[in-house]
Amino acid sequence: MQVVTRLPRSFALWLVGTASVLVASAPATATVMPRMSLRDLVGAAQRIFIGTAVSAESRWTEDGRFIVTDTVVRIDQALDGHAGVGTVVMRELGGSVEGIGMRVAGSTELPPGQQLLLFAQGAGAGRLRVVGMRQGAYLLTRDASGRRVAQRTLDGLTLSAPPPAATATTSAVRASTLATATSASGALLLDALVAQVRETVSACARTTDRCRPTWARPAATE
Repeated sequence: MQVVTRLPRSFALWLVGTASVLVASAPATATVMPRMSLRDLVGAAQRIFIGTAVSAESRWTEDGRFIVTDTVVRIDQALDGHAGVGTVVMRELGGSVEGIGMRVAGSTELPPGQQLLLFAQGAGAGRLRVVGMRQGAYLLTRDASGRRVAQRTLDGLTLSAPPPAATATTSAVRASTLATATSASGALLLDALVAQVRETVSACARTTDRCRPTWARPAATE
């Protein structure tokens, strides 16, 4: 099983979708990413929804250098104002093909049958990928009281402070932390998280930059 400890520049840019940020690898097989607030996740996402992973297939990229996994996800509930449900294809780094495996620390896993709350952005060819690697994916379960809860794991990620310009806020939207209403297990109560996501989506729609993180915007060209 091949373990990726450092990402080539070209593939790191595939991860973040911008030439202004380079994802590197930290010691102990951890991938370095800017820490993203809820505002950042909403601003960087093209779609935000609750969905269920249906099926997954790993394959080599066209150039034969990397393995990626395409997962079909059924949209159960849109949280971003998009109408309808349907399915999307999520592409994430890593997987296994004919006994050859590739793993990227911090890459999101979308196991078939699992329901998740996802912040997704374009990955090319009509596919999506999770924003901020594992930062943009919440596994949905029920706690001991039967309440729906959302929890994410940031294993494999080292989160760094975003560039100074990215910490600036607007009068309409604060760089909010995630919902604080939790269950006894420490997971976020799903209803509280959904309400905060929708509030942030609505607030970001009223800003000129749509809350897109400064460091994630395309570099200016002359």
